[in-house]
Amino acid sequence: MKRNPCYTLQRINNTPYLLPFGQAIAEHKRSVAINETGEVLWHLLEQDYSFEELVAQAASYYELSWEQTAGLSADIRTFVDHLFREGILLEGSIGFARKETSLFLRIADMTLQIDGPVDKLQGLFPDFEIPDPHDLADMRVVLTMKRQAPTGGTVLLHTPHLRITECAASFEMEFPSNQCVKQLSLAKNGKLAVYRYVHAEKAVGREEFFHALRQSFLYLAWQRNMLVLHSASILYQGKAYLFSGHSGMGKSTHVNLWHTLHHTPILNGDLNLIQNTRKGPVVKGIPWCGTSGITDSGTYPLGGIILLSRDVTDHVEELSPEERILSVSKRLISPAWTEALFQKNLCLTKEIVSETMVCRLFCTKEPTAAHVMKRYLDEKLQ
Repeated sequence: MKRNPCYTLQRINNTPYLLPFGQAIAEHKRSVAINETGEVLWHLLEQDYSFEELVAQAASYYELSWEQTAGLSADIRTFVDHLFREGILLEGSIGFARKETSLFLRIADMTLQIDGPVDKLQGLFPDFEIPDPHDLADMRVVLTMKRQAPTGGTVLLHTPHLRITECAASFEMEFPSNQCVKQLSLAKNGKLAVYRYVHAEKAVGREEFFHALRQSFLYLAWQRNMLVLHSASILYQGKAYLFSGHSGMGKSTHVNLWHTLHHTPILNGDLNLIQNTRKGPVVKGIPWCGTSGITDSGTYPLGGIILLSRDVTDHVEELSPEERILSVSKRLISPAWTEALFQKNLCLTKEIVSETMVCRLFCTKEPTAAHVMKRYLDEKLQ
């Protein structure tokens, strides 16, 4: 749906009106009084939304439940049909879009409802798919082929693979290097994520959506005071231990040594979600795990964070409180697109490391590295 460019929203005696000008006046078009909801919808229609997307955006704006959204849909249909009859909206009413079967995910105690061609996504999140929970999802994810024109805003970051622009109510993302999933509109309240895609080979589309969905999930987790650390993890003595370092440092090598030498289960080969609870920090399983393919959907107490550095000998060093905070915060992949996002990350990091063992392991790639680290942990656990 597109707005007729020959109409303007103006307030007269505090009543909002859609007023014709230019060609619309020449064609004797009428002005239309609208209410505050109509004003919200008019602003939303700055973007070329389908009817279903418009309802989803409005429901997100008003923070409505799915039950309340049904009533809102009927009101919006009456509103847009009236504007189509008056020529204020263009391209004809498309009515209610067909409801496709939704795919539901449960990740870290948060529910995501995915609407769109979900048949192409079946089996993509095998350990996290759940039946319809029949309650309000934490985030609704919509897949659509309708592209969105640039909307202005402030560019926050720009790389060959990702461009993020901040708008009044959303973060707009573009994925320039993708073949299929091209855009994401992420509502700032975290309730709605609209992914726009083009035709592509099925396997490519599945893979790109799997990675693109991570952007929405990381933001939702951030809103729930959870952080995601670039790290590989093991389960030892009933607790999760996270080994973190920059790419190529050997975190996968190290957890594999533990698995081989000490028979410890590997929880995740690349990313770990941390939440501070009343009982202390815990690690919750997420589906994103790098190229390792190893993930676990369970929740475990956080035993410690081990920061890896390469050396010719294997030894562990204690860190000052400042070093613990700075070193862990550098390894986060939680959204830090704005100063406010970054400041919250830093605050949550301080809370977590204040209750968690954090040390640095200077290590080789030899089995002795795992033996040295195990002796250190065993002494701490005594």
